[in-house]
This record gives sequence, C-alpha cells and structure tokens, in this order.
Amino acid sequence: MDNPPVRRNQTGASARNNHGKRLFEMMLPLQPFTGLLSAVTVRFQAHHDRLDNDRAFPLGVWREVWRGNSSPLKRPVLSRPTALGLMYSPGSLYTILYQFVEHKLGQVLASAVCRRYLEWATLDRADFKHTKEAFEEGDVMSRPGLYAGYLAVKCAVFAAVHVVSHPFSILRTVVLMRGNVPLLEDGVWANLHYASPWAKTGLYMSSLGAHVVAGTAEVCLTDVALRTLRHAYRGFLTRQQAASGATRRRGEQLPGTHVDRLRAKLNYATVVSALQVVASFAVHTLLFPLLTVRMRLEAQGGVDDEPVTALRHLGLVECVRSIWANEGGAGFYRGFGAHVLTFAGNALWIGIIYGLTEAYINLDVDEDD
Repeated sequence: MDNPPVRRNQTGASARNNHGKRLFEMMLPLQPFTGLLSAVTVRFQAHHDRLDNDRAFPLGVWREVWRGNSSPLKRPVLSRPTALGLMYSPGSLYTILYQFVEHKLGQVLASAVCRRYLEWATLDRADFKHTKEAFEEGDVMSRPGLYAGYLAVKCAVFAAVHVVSHPFSILRTVVLMRGNVPLLEDGVWANLHYASPWAKTGLYMSSLGAHVVAGTAEVCLTDVALRTLRHAYRGFLTRQQAASGATRRRGEQLPGTHVDRLRAKLNYATVVSALQVVASFAVHTLLFPLLTVRMRLEAQGGVDDEPVTALRHLGLVECVRSIWANEGGAGFYRGFGAHVLTFAGNALWIGIIYGLTEAYINLDVDEDD
C-alpha cells in the first residue's frame, strides 16, 4: 500500500511566491504622485484670478509645483509657498486626518452598515451570501431594487461622514493654498474651532453643502461605474474561459501550477486597480465643476477673515453664479490639467508596481529551477 503524500514545508523560493502579490497590495496605496498633484489641482481650482499659466498644459502645472503661486499674496510672510514643500509641512496633519475620516472611516462604516442592510433585506443566509458575491463581482442588475437600497444606505453613511470630516477638509484646503499661515499656528483645537459649525466665521455652513453634494455624488457614481466595469470584465473572462474550455465553478482552484495561479490572481488584482482608476477618473471629470465650487468655498478660510480668493461667496448657489458671471464656463475647469496628470500618475504607479511584482515572481521561479 502506497504511503500517503506528505506535504512539504515551503521554506525555499517557492514559499516566497505569495510575497509578490502581498508586495503589490502593500505598495499600491502609496501613490506618490497623488498628494503633490492634488495640491496643484486645489491651487488652480481656488485661484480664479491669479493662475493663468494653467492654459500652458502641462508646463504650467509643473511650474506651479516648484514655484508656488504665479503672483505673491498680499502678506510677504505668506508669499509663494511651494506645493512640494506643503506636502511635508506641519499642516499636512489636517490632510492626514481628512483622508482618515473621509476615506478609511467612511469605508469601514459603510461596509458594516451595508452588510447589515443586506442581511436584513435578503431571505436567508444563503441568499445573503449569493447576493453579496454577486454585488462584489458587479452583477447588480440581477437585484436592481436591492442594489438601489444598498446604494442609498451607502450614500447616507458617507453623507454623515462628510459632515464630520468637513472641518478637516477646510483646514486641508487652507494649508494647500497658503502654507502654515498664522491661523494654523494656534494649535489643533483652535483651528478645529475656527472651522467648526459653531464658529462665527460661517465658513463651515457656507461650504458644507458643496462638500456633501459633491462627496455623495462621487461615492454613488463611482460605485455604479466600478461595479459596471467589473461586471463587464467578469463577462469577458467567462467568455474567454468558455472558448478555451477552462471553465470552473466558484471555489475551485485555477488550473495550472501554483505560479500560474499566482500570476492569474496578480493580473486580476491589477485589472481591478486599473478599473478603479478609470472609474474614479470618469466620475471626477464629470463632477469637476462641482469640485471646483467646493474648493472655492473652502478656500475662503484665511487670516483675520481675509479670504484666500478675491471673492467671498455665501454658499453653493452664489458661488456658481459668481464663477459663471466672472469667468464663464472655463472657470469651472481650472486645474483640469493637474487633474489629468494625477490619474495618469496613478496609472503609471500601478504599472510600475505590477512590473516589479512580476519580476519578483520570475526571480523566485528562476531560483526554484
């Protein structure tokens, strides 16, 4: 009688193959281009009368990165802070807090609440599991009513998160616009009080509507676009597998060796990341005028009630009217060049990490051989 096969401990190069995909997952969120170009985009959006060199795309964008504002501000101590320097300034604390509350905390809360909603709306455990897997793969049209409720719950959660994160968003915009102004030297709690709902400046309420509307629309449209793209890609994979005769049921392993399965998972993760960039770029492009209005309203914060921008707006509608009357339709697309470069940089970063991960896997395969 043959002895049963003994499972070997994976201690050699073959045991490190899984590290490639982990490397991809760890390095992908870093996105070194995003912070710098986002600062440039915010500056272009908020400076409606000071930055005219953005028409010389992309030269004007890179000039803004290194030089700061195209004209000095009124106070000499505040003149020409560079976008590159602002990334590493003490005021970047507000950017970190904003991103944590707006994105990380929002994702955790939305995931938990939406899961509870699906558990309540589905018939039993099996129906919940099937619906959850279908939604993850983008097949939302099989349960359109349920997905509409799911999307409404998710948008409601993020709208509440936007209300909480709005003071950090205001301070982040002020930091990116003016650097470490005297306002930001009073301490964290004093700054949060300045941008809070109970402050006398009225800055919180005047820009809250634009933040909630833009943020909620972004979450809703991005979710729809990403699930649509993932469903289309899943359909493409299914047709490709059917043509090659390599169909498999859910839960079965991919055919081929361990390295082949690892490469298939890496390719799928890369495509999903690329689809996220495409969906986010499309939604941001569609909502760019609304995002510009939001930045104009948040950039009203300054020193001694002195606005960063030349015009002080009372709210969303007044800001839209002012931009249209003074700048026309082109005013809503200030900073669009930096916006394009931001997502181009994201796509380039995905390609770089994919190439490094593929080279890491190939190196381990060669060592095994």
